[in-house]
Order: sequence, then structure tokens, then C-alpha cells
Amino acid sequence: MFANLFASSRRMTFYGLLAAVLFSAFLLIPQFSSPNYHISKEKSSQKTTSNPHSAFTTNRTAKPILQPSDPSDTLVVYVYYDGTMTDQDSRLRYGWGYYLLGIASYFKAKPTQPDNLAFFLRQGLLSNVDHLFIMNSPVPKGVPMPERDNIFVWERKNSCYDLGSFHLGVQRMRETHNRTYKRYILLNASVRGPFLSTHNHACWTDSFLDFLSDDIKLVGTTYFCDNKDKYPAHVQSMVLAFDEAGYEAGLPAFQCSNSIKDAIMSGEVRLTGLLQEKGFKAHSITTAYAADPDACENGDMNYKGKYYGMSYHPYELVFIKTNRDIDDLALKQYTEWHDKIIARGAGSCPYHIPLWPSTVQGEVP
Repeated sequence: MFANLFASSRRMTFYGLLAAVLFSAFLLIPQFSSPNYHISKEKSSQKTTSNPHSAFTTNRTAKPILQPSDPSDTLVVYVYYDGTMTDQDSRLRYGWGYYLLGIASYFKAKPTQPDNLAFFLRQGLLSNVDHLFIMNSPVPKGVPMPERDNIFVWERKNSCYDLGSFHLGVQRMRETHNRTYKRYILLNASVRGPFLSTHNHACWTDSFLDFLSDDIKLVGTTYFCDNKDKYPAHVQSMVLAFDEAGYEAGLPAFQCSNSIKDAIMSGEVRLTGLLQEKGFKAHSITTAYAADPDACENGDMNYKGKYYGMSYHPYELVFIKTNRDIDDLALKQYTEWHDKIIARGAGSCPYHIPLWPSTVQGEVP
């Protein structure tokens, strides 16, 4: 009998201690709850959009850093033109088979440069770099060019193509604005971006600048390589990143060309070789290049179905060609989705500059 009472007393003591421990743990739970997966009860000045089908919510609406404390060492040069070609360039493209591929007629029917510029203004402006917009064609109607201390607009006649215009722009920033830089990014208006996946929490410039190193001095999106073709292997020039050493090594390719053929052969194609002659390397951000940099068989892959039987995805390149009919459905859908993300203030880059004040408030402009 006494043994039973003793055993019963031990069980009561055990369960009592267990209950006390569980109750204490319950009181401590709120102190360890993760803000990433729980909706805060605090009032917020920003509007949030909830998804009833989502198991959790994430808060990526950090206040933008609109005024970095240090002067920028990076210049982003955007070369804009409306796609109008000279008769000479039209004949050259005809000879290259653009009309046989249906690209020229597609390009004329759907000029994409104004939309590409507008998208970049919504998505790509950053406060931690300087932006120079070289307008080789008039500013499109309905596309506001923002006015900020780190944004420069240079309207000029359409000459020199991309690389020549880029070089003139760098000179202008030094001579007119007394600004010099350690890193450069060149963009032209034939691509749309930036497109970054929602699980990529960096700024778009990191996708290119992070590859620059002691030996890599030129970074681009795609790599042209075809053993059967007369063109040497080279990084294509829609988007290019350099540091100072890469820029200096590439200077002979940055001359003012008089035709599209000269701009390609003496500029784009020559540029990679010039850096290699100095002992430097060029790099493409594509997955295929990362897997096998020495593969050389597919030529220009900026066409539908030409990327090893696939077509490029916007996330593969960050900036994707819009005048090649690569995947218009994906282009349209991802443009809409990323505009909604930015309009909600849900982008990941803390240096992003909202084009419209309403964007900061999370309202669709």
C-alpha cells in the first residue's frame, strides 16, 4: 500500500514538473517567433498585399537607401536609340539573313526600345551608382527622365553605335562633370531588364560586377562561339561590365564606327580579343558558360530555341533581347509581374530608386 502511494506521489511530482516546464516554454514562445514567417500586429504606414493561398508572408519592403554616404565608383551607361536604321545598315542586315529569319519585319512591326527604356527606369535605377543616359534618338513621348544628382542625360545625334557612344559618355563624365570611375556597365536599348528571381536578394548590378576579378576584366550576358563561323569567340555587347583595367585594355574597340558591320567587327568582336591579348579573361553569366567555358558550337544563341534546344529565360540573362522573338509570352508576363513587385515596394535591392513617389507607398502608379 505504501509502495503504491509512493509511486503515485512520484508520478504526481513528475507530471507537475512537466506541466510547469511546458507552461514556462509557452510564455517564452513569442520572444523567439521569426518575423519572416509571422504577420506583425503592429500598424504599418505601408500597404501590404496578402495572399490567402500562401502559407507564410515575407516582408521585403525595406526603406530605400536613396542617398548613399560615399561617392559612387561605378558608372552605368544606357545607350538609347529607337531602332531606326540607315539604308546601309538595313542592306547589311538583309545580307546576314535577318529577313529570311523574319527578324527584320518583326522588329519593325514591334519597336521595343521605348518600352525597354521605360522598364529600366522603373526597375533599374540605383542610388549607389551614377547613371548616364546617352540618347542617340529623341526621348520617347510619355517616358519621364528623372532628375537626380546621380542621373545624367545626354541628348545627341545618332552616331558611333553602342561602344563608341559609351566611350564618348565616359569622356563626357570626366571632362564636363569631373567624375571618374573604377567600374563601368554598358547597356543598350535592345534588351529589357533587369529581371531577378524573387529568391535573389541582391541588386542587378551585382550579377555582373561580382564576377570582375584580378583576371576577369569583361563580363557580359551571352557568348558568341561557333567553330564553323568566321567570327572569333566573343562576349556580345548588349550588356557589358568592366573595371578600369578592362576599360583601358578595350579602348581600341571603343572607336566611333560608321556602319553596323564596322561596329560589330571592329568593336564587339574585337573587344574580347583585346583583353585576352593583355592576359585578361572575359566571362558570360549564362549557366552553360559556367558549366563548360570552352564549349564552342552554337553561334548566336539569342534566338528562339537556339540555347541548346531551349530559349533564354529572362532570369538566365537578367537583360534579355526583345527584338529576336525569343519568348514573347515570357517577356510579357515577367514584365507585368516585376512591375507589380516594384509598384508594391517589394523589390529586394535597398538602393532601388522608385520612379514614381507612389511606388514608395506601395500603390500601383
